Amino acid sequence: MRRGLLLIAFLLAACGKQPADRTQPEAAPVVCADLVKGCRVGQVTVQTDLPPTAMQQFSLLVDAPGATEVHADLNMVEMDMGPNRYRLLPQNGRFVAAVTLPMCVSGRAEWLLTLEVDGKPLKLQFATQGKRSQPH
Repeated sequence: MRRGLLLIAFLLAACGKQPADRTQPEAAPVVCADLVKGCRVGQVTVQTDLPPTAMQQFSLLVDAPGATEVHADLNMVEMDMGPNRYRLLPQNGRFVAAVTLPMCVSGRAEWLLTLEVDGKPLKLQFATQGKRSQPH
């Protein structure tokens, strides 16, 4: 009986704890006008071999000095496109992956690339060919 009371007291105490404060605003993504020429996000440079186009494979190239692991998520701005995560592999001094943008039936062209470099997220906004990306 005593153990039961201790367990209930422990659970009530744990439930009363406030979650960590996560009210810090998320940093706005860097807007990239031309991924083929490349863009910088902090110390990281992001580039593609071809202009990104939906349903067309292209190479995502990331220079991240000192990094050991790089992942990329691709979504539309303000629209989750479902599972779309890539692991970039080290190749010739940078990280590389062959990626494909999913088709968007709405015709929108603004994309958000979230890089995770050694666990740290970096955001880059770009537009597919023929459309310009506007900051939100």
